[in-house]
Amino acid sequence: MEADDINREEFLAEVLEAVSDLQKLKQKGGEVPFELVARIAIVDDEEVMERLSPVLQGCSGDAHSIAKAITPNLVSQVAAGTVSFPSNALIFASAALVLAEQRTEPR
Repeated sequence: MEADDINREEFLAEVLEAVSDLQKLKQKGGEVPFELVARIAIVDDEEVMERLSPVLQGCSGDAHSIAKAITPNLVSQVAAGTVSFPSNALIFASAALVLAEQRTEPR
């Protein structure tokens, strides 16, 4: 396994841990840090969501599955310079939580 692969796996582990931590915080009635940034930079950005759409289609609706699906894609977008936000575990985890909530909301 190459160093880059290990770094990506470590980063994904950070994102998944952040999802768990943010879920606990939310259950206690706390506000999710970076939720606004995640909404503006990822969830409400049509171009970013178009690039995420293929990986989200086969994904279950829970935040951990969503985080596993979107993190590699978002890291690639950051590396390619196609997005203006950094690879940040809290931003990615917050985006996964928002997307999971959207999937459980009645339409």
